[in-house]
Amino acid sequence: MTENPLRRSSIFNYVSGDLILQSCDNVHFWVHKAILVLVSPFFQDMLALGPSRVETEAPSIVLLVEKFEDEQTVEALLRFFYPMANPTFENLDDLLPVLKAAEKYLMEDATRSLGRIMAEKFAPREPLRVFTIAVAHGLEKEAKVAATHTLRVNFPISIPNPEDGETSSSATNDLRSLTAFSYNQLLLYRENCVEALRDTATYITWTSPEQWHFCDACLYCKNRHLVVFRQTTRSVLPWWRQYMLAAGKSLREKPYGSAVTAHEIMWPALITASECLSCRIRAFSDLMEFSKVFAMEVDRIIEEVCARPNCHYEPLNTSVRILGGGEDEI
Repeated sequence: MTENPLRRSSIFNYVSGDLILQSCDNVHFWVHKAILVLVSPFFQDMLALGPSRVETEAPSIVLLVEKFEDEQTVEALLRFFYPMANPTFENLDDLLPVLKAAEKYLMEDATRSLGRIMAEKFAPREPLRVFTIAVAHGLEKEAKVAATHTLRVNFPISIPNPEDGETSSSATNDLRSLTAFSYNQLLLYRENCVEALRDTATYITWTSPEQWHFCDACLYCKNRHLVVFRQTTRSVLPWWRQYMLAAGKSLREKPYGSAVTAHEIMWPALITASECLSCRIRAFSDLMEFSKVFAMEVDRIIEEVCARPNCHYEPLNTSVRILGGGEDEI
């Protein structure tokens, strides 16, 4: 197998460069020693030892660092330290080699930037894989972000087979590297979130019933259910109860805010409301607004759980309770 011929990088080709990084695929990056010394203790120590010197067509003698990372990885790393746009990544397979190189060469700023990109761009898409990578690389903040996104995923999780075409082999290898301890911590976090939300759809402490039409009188709706608000007993409309039952069940499966605004949760209740000559007028707007407030409360509780050192659930004070106990009753 023949080696690639030597060539210069089209981007990092500074005439004033006093250091050449030669990638493993034979691309020369003409850069500045002073910059790499500032951003990397690894280069600071290595250059102090004196790497190879090479005669070039330039009037000065430059330093040569051979067999660095591949061209794509080197270019992505250098973009973090020069006045140009940061690198973009289409998938985690492109980002991961750069993250490994940033850690290898002790480039803390690049590592933080890559962690932020991973959490913001890829955690919503591949939460479990990002969690696994973050744990493996000691990125605690990013691991917490990814853990929160895993609440949207059904558990237990099975490792996908790359032969099925659903994921890459590298993604499968990342997931297989997840330790039993880390996976157990993820399960405990999920259980804590479910427990913290257990009474959210039953004890309505986070909003006032006066602002919602589902607490108003209706001449047509029957089978109303009582709600105790502090010292006041109020009745609620059956379609709202139907929604809250569905929302409570959904939160036990996927404990996150958007679960209570999903169409499959809201639509059956709205169909029921549409059968009432009075409720059909206001039910849609009322439930849409209420579900947003509900979702905000769910997300607030999840943030509280995430902020607790041991993620232990502490019962919240409750002042509103819907009568008619039982797991599936409100």
